[in-house]
Amino acid sequence: AVCKKSDEVDVFDEIIDCPGGDDAGNQGTFTKVINVGSAFPASFTFTYTAFVIQDRFVISGAASLDTGFVSGENVNVTVQKTSADPYITVTVFAPFQGTEWNYTVGCAS
Repeated sequence: AVCKKSDEVDVFDEIIDCPGGDDAGNQGTFTKVINVGSAFPASFTFTYTAFVIQDRFVISGAASLDTGFVSGENVNVTVQKTSADPYITVTVFAPFQGTEWNYTVGCAS
């Protein structure tokens, strides 16, 4: 695993490589750093599931996305990279009791 100092939190995060870069969980706030590759201009697919109870997915770093609070299953979003930096940070805000969510991140191309 490669470590990179995160601008978001004052800890060293393990960097997950695409494709995959996935995570799943329940109530709370969760952050992962994902290497989507240095291709630019480029885009990647972000696929999320928030089921019935709404969750919010935010991507920062080399791309930008804020879904707001959403529900649904296997929702595919094409996300444009904003720089050649390979790293994105995905933060999931899941404040509601009983929530479940997951996501996957594709590689930029």
